[in-house]
Amino acid sequence: MTYQAATYPEDGETWWQANPMLAHITVFKQWKTKLKTKSHKIFCAIYQVYDPKSPLRASGLATEELKQEIEVNYLKDKNFKWETYAELIEAYQNFCTSPIEKQLQKWYDMLDERTKYLDSLK
Repeated sequence: MTYQAATYPEDGETWWQANPMLAHITVFKQWKTKLKTKSHKIFCAIYQVYDPKSPLRASGLATEELKQEIEVNYLKDKNFKWETYAELIEAYQNFCTSPIEKQLQKWYDMLDERTKYLDSLK
């Protein structure tokens, strides 16, 4: 599997200007075509929630909380359906995170589940 680091666009840049090589990966090219002008916003939202290099990801918020914040404050859509983009999110995590980042995310997810379980015992 190829690892392609993604970067968040600078001011005035689109997702695709900041990450032109991602358009060479079939799944991303298909979603870019399918989403048309919306693709920039969707890919930026995915980056903010799922990329370990995202400052928001490092904020300590749980993934679900972070998704809600992005829905309301970035996408401006309280009814945004993340599950619609499950294939794209999975592809993003597979292609745009390094092997080490993938392993760290697995550990984080396990610890998060453990914390939820322990909190439910209170």
